[in-house]
Amino acid sequence: VYKNVTRKDAVDNRQVRKDGWTSILTGQGMPNSRLESNVYIPDVCLTQFMLTELYKSDGIAKRIVNLLVDDALRTFIECDIELQKELDRVKAKQHIIDAATWARLYGGCAIVAFIDDGREMDRPLNYNNLRKVISFRTYDRYQITWLQEDLSKNFYDEYYGEPEVFTITPYEGESFRVHRSRMHLMGGERLPNLEKVYNDYWDISVLQDVYTSIRNYAISINASAEIVQNYIQVVVGINDLELTLSGPNGEKSVQDRLKIHDATASNYKAVFIDSQKETYQKHNSSVAGLA
Repeated sequence: VYKNVTRKDAVDNRQVRKDGWTSILTGQGMPNSRLESNVYIPDVCLTQFMLTELYKSDGIAKRIVNLLVDDALRTFIECDIELQKELDRVKAKQHIIDAATWARLYGGCAIVAFIDDGREMDRPLNYNNLRKVISFRTYDRYQITWLQEDLSKNFYDEYYGEPEVFTITPYEGESFRVHRSRMHLMGGERLPNLEKVYNDYWDISVLQDVYTSIRNYAISINASAEIVQNYIQVVVGINDLELTLSGPNGEKSVQDRLKIHDATASNYKAVFIDSQKETYQKHNSSVAGLA
């Protein structure tokens, strides 16, 4: 195969694959190979609106998002009675379920703890002066932003290069700023570092990499429904149909004949064609291989 072909020429002409296998007879590894003509094209990047509508309207997508969360939190933690009462008071389990669900759906979410510790929300939590946990609130990634000056610039900080303070924008109400120590962040599917920069440092939705499969499945289901709806097609042949339609009251005459047939069928669908003599046939749509 490599006779009179230098390695540089072979590489330039894509005649050498990385595994070293190539064949002139079958085209394997050659520029005209069918496999070589296949290239990867990135799929559509799902937006907040698309993700929301998928979750609302597609049962498969909703199950993909909910399955792990529902399984993991089917029961809650075991603890003493007093702590259990406090967790029930602040609805901790429901907030964890919500945060984990929206993190999987949107690629990120946070639980914000409103705590009475004598400090403002944008200041680090004072663990030595914890008086009361007032409530928890859950915010998805599209409600959470930060500025460049909010990033930690201390090399010895646990969260170096990440925001120390976040801006929360509720869908109702005014924006406020929260220190990282007062919130717990959850993510979705991981991204490489460069892609994470393009995604505002958030993960991606768990629906992103299965979107094409969900879409194709829905198309198949809808197409199957169309086949079932038109499973039986009736074809009626009428002698000199074209002449009948061109004559006076021709269309009404055909419609009257159709009504007579329709009166004898509970669900009638028919196609009229010109024929040398009257015929009546039923044609079934093929459902071979349809699960």
